[in-house]
Amino acid sequence: MLGKKQVVLIAALPIAIVFLISMLLHAPAQVLLSRLSPALTAGGIDPQQVLLGGTLRAGQIQAQRQGSPFYMAWQLKLAALWRLSYGADVILAGPVALKASWQKQPGQWVVQLSDVQTQGGDASWLLPQLAMPAWRSREMQFARDTSGEWRQGRGELSSNGGLLRLNLQGQIQEMHIPAAVLRWKIVNKNLVGELTQRADGGALAAITLTADQRIQWQIRERLLRLKPGYLGKNDLDLVVLTVSEPLSPSGNQ
Repeated sequence: MLGKKQVVLIAALPIAIVFLISMLLHAPAQVLLSRLSPALTAGGIDPQQVLLGGTLRAGQIQAQRQGSPFYMAWQLKLAALWRLSYGADVILAGPVALKASWQKQPGQWVVQLSDVQTQGGDASWLLPQLAMPAWRSREMQFARDTSGEWRQGRGELSSNGGLLRLNLQGQIQEMHIPAAVLRWKIVNKNLVGELTQRADGGALAAITLTADQRIQWQIRERLLRLKPGYLGKNDLDLVVLTVSEPLSPSGNQ
């Protein structure tokens, strides 16, 4: 039989846990800097030029990346933590501007993106030597199992066209694309984006993000015809180049 002191300790334990969690969540966001430094450096951001404000639960970060301003604000969502579900609302501004609502559930995560805008030009923050035209989207939603399998991909990105430069296994493919649309869908538990011309729906390329952390590019003859000096005579819809490689977050290297 438990004594009076043991009963008091057991009754006080949940209160103590809640108090400690509250203290942690209300700690200054600045305490994150030392842990974020390696990731910031890898992303081309000087940690010494970073400003962190707010708390761990609701904070913001301001920085410079390659001379361009970067801003992120977050608000943790913990109301459903009791059923192992949590998330965050995020606002980004910089090379990519968007609003995101991310949620981690048992067995999967889900993210909804809105008001997405990317700047045209250098996109090495995504993949090495990548350059893209500007893109925008009103809304996109993605879901993925913790095993890696993609469960949902919907929405589209649209562009008025511009320079597209890809480094595919050491070969630079560079061309100016017309106004285009990139539509997302799920195929065999992989996330596939199909790039088509806005004017006539002609297929240009496809991007596949696989469950095993690879990215695959399929380039069609129609896209290569946009390269200066290209003299191919294949059918426009023929897939003339397929490249698959590991998806690396260190695009700045």
